[in-house]
Amino acid sequence: MPVTSIDSYKNDVPGPRHLVGRWQKTIIMITGVSGIGKSQLCQLLVNNNIYYLSADTASFAVGHTMDILEEYIQKNMQYLDAGVYAHYINDNCPEEFTNKFFDRFVKNNPNYNIMIDGYIFILHPFYDLFVNKCISAGYRIWELKRILK
Repeated sequence: MPVTSIDSYKNDVPGPRHLVGRWQKTIIMITGVSGIGKSQLCQLLVNNNIYYLSADTASFAVGHTMDILEEYIQKNMQYLDAGVYAHYINDNCPEEFTNKFFDRFVKNNPNYNIMIDGYIFILHPFYDLFVNKCISAGYRIWELKRILK
């Protein structure tokens, strides 16, 4: 019979480990293009120990605190698309947006384990800015992404 899991006793693994050890927080990023199931995966993984945040939805909340993005949202309200909006952020104000997004939804989030999904995480420089902020804050970062073939 094929082995389908690791038996922790046979492999001398000490059993379950806590997500947060010497790290202040653990950030789990679910990345990928639109419509591949990022949010669905998050819904399957979320539990009482993990806080879930949709970066696509949260980015609109941050947008209302920045003039350039508030203007964009108001101008495009009828046809607002999260992917197009993410590109607009990334092309026009990635650093200011990253700072506000990080402070509001990660740094000031009382939860220690935060799972965030969003299309915006495949865009550079936003991705690099966000990861660097997490590292600077002493957070552990995991990235999960779907591989399409």
